[in-house]
Amino acid sequence: RGYHDLAEEHCDRLAKSTSSSDVRRSIPLVRAEVMVAQAETETDLKLAIAAIDKAGEMLGQFVKENPSHSRASEARTSLGWLLKRKAQFLSAASGIEREPAEVAKFQAETLKTYVATEDFYRGCIKDLQAVTPQTPEIENAVMEARIDLPKAMMEHARLPAVDARETAA
Repeated sequence: RGYHDLAEEHCDRLAKSTSSSDVRRSIPLVRAEVMVAQAETETDLKLAIAAIDKAGEMLGQFVKENPSHSRASEARTSLGWLLKRKAQFLSAASGIEREPAEVAKFQAETLKTYVATEDFYRGCIKDLQAVTPQTPEIENAVMEARIDLPKAMMEHARLPAVDARETAA
């Protein structure tokens, strides 16, 4: 609701006051959620994209440092959602940009990001299916990735026909 600074202050206080290591390790997840909320309310698309990137870095770091945390599978699937959201922001930026060179740049970046999103979801599904034991959280994360992959593919398919793998090279 626009109280991003207050949420950050609360995270700071929580980090200093809690003795629970599980809560302390979850704080980066909350900070990433705050950053995503900021991106969603940001009127400058470049700043929104930067916030999405920062939130993605935070989630990636959380997954790397806490692979067995109860919210790690949630964080992993959120990374895919963030990639898709970034592609949507980039697509919007290409729609409002007036300079043809900038439009082309945003379109190429949009395509690359959709390809990365699809590749991420495929890898996520494969990685999560290999985890044993299969907890309900992991099964839900696999299901979410299976649902989100075709959504990203559909959004990608609606874009102008340019092979993003060529532009990624």
